[in-house]
Amino acid sequence: MTNTLISDSCPLRMRRFHTVMSPAPTICFAMDRWHCGRSVNSARNWRNRSCSRGLSADLASRPIAFRRKQALKPGSLGRIVEGYEAKIVDADGKEVATGEMGTLKIKGDSAALCYWNAHEKSKETFAGDWCTSGDQFHVDQDGYYWCHGRTDDMLKVSGIYVAPAEIENCLLQHEAVLECAVVGHESDGLVKPKAFVVLREGFESGDMLADEIKQFVKNKIAGYKYPRWIEFVDGLPKTATGKIQRFMLRDRVLRSNGRHQ
Repeated sequence: MTNTLISDSCPLRMRRFHTVMSPAPTICFAMDRWHCGRSVNSARNWRNRSCSRGLSADLASRPIAFRRKQALKPGSLGRIVEGYEAKIVDADGKEVATGEMGTLKIKGDSAALCYWNAHEKSKETFAGDWCTSGDQFHVDQDGYYWCHGRTDDMLKVSGIYVAPAEIENCLLQHEAVLECAVVGHESDGLVKPKAFVVLREGFESGDMLADEIKQFVKNKIAGYKYPRWIEFVDGLPKTATGKIQRFMLRDRVLRSNGRHQ
């Protein structure tokens, strides 16, 4: 959906769009890529629109952070709105320093009280007025929140936690990449990133392109984060709402590892 919206051949009239919903890192990066001129003709309509992007937590039932055209920070989801509080904590529940990644916790009157018929899950998530999201964030010195993806999707590479969304957003900047998903691949007892990539029309899969994409990522982000393996696929497994089913990709990696043992 998001890749359709930012393409030059999009059949829809962008000026009629008021709200677009998608997983946080996906929609935020895709719309920024479009806004920054990748699609020049369509971008004219975008720049003339007053558009907001925000973070809506399932547990809060309404947006808790908003980002407006007047204060854009490409990739950010904005500042916390009035009536809500947020903090980012480490695995021990202690607040992390500004700029450090951790788990987002939120507080507000619209927050849920518990999960229905899920006592243990409720105890993990709700503590007093605070709700623990399942998402990794960092906040910058200006109070803007940046989403790194789901906590249970995080990879531990070279002893350091890596957000697949960061690698995916980098991959999406390559002209050949239409869609992608990154999961962990265990090799020699170590977990390293593997990328599943759907190519744009006009590009041919092969070792040369895979090496080019790997080098592209290495030049953009820390070297240990680049995908050691790239598998070109026709499409990614998704739910009815368009969310990538990473567990299916992880299962595919496990089956592949079993065949090669």
